Amino acid sequence: MPYTGKKEEPAHPFRALFAALVLTLALYQGGTALGDWCIRIQKEYRIEMFERAMEEQGTLVHILMDEEIQSVGKKYIAALADAVVRFEFFPRDDDVAVFFEMVSALPEEMFIERFAFSGRNMTIFCTAGSREALYTFSRSLEGTPYFRSISAEVRERADASFTGKITCIAA
Repeated sequence: MPYTGKKEEPAHPFRALFAALVLTLALYQGGTALGDWCIRIQKEYRIEMFERAMEEQGTLVHILMDEEIQSVGKKYIAALADAVVRFEFFPRDDDVAVFFEMVSALPEEMFIERFAFSGRNMTIFCTAGSREALYTFSRSLEGTPYFRSISAEVRERADASFTGKITCIAA
């Protein structure tokens, strides 16, 4: 810039504040749009999983009428969808079969609290009235073609029930 002999006035302090506000709003809108997209993808994946279950396991759909199985199914699908949104898991055709195989191995006195997925690794957080129920469940998973490298951590709680963390590869 050539020298004009005039003293240049500094930019108004509100101009920088306004520019920062505009930039913040633009980033917020971008983040909101990305969040909306992720939620939409998650919802679509949940619907797709349910439709696939209806098609592939038509004779087993009556199982879904059981409230406990329905609760486990919701947790399973939510964990899958969450992992898909975080790009830690990509759906495969056998996800529904894995679910039905896992549900059929559940002992009656065991309750699934939640699932976590990372790649093909699946962690099942559960509670049971006995230590043996948790170990029976992990052994039942070993007997299926869908699970391998199974490990179980069991801890006793103060109320004499047991918590389990069962980790495996859902093949």
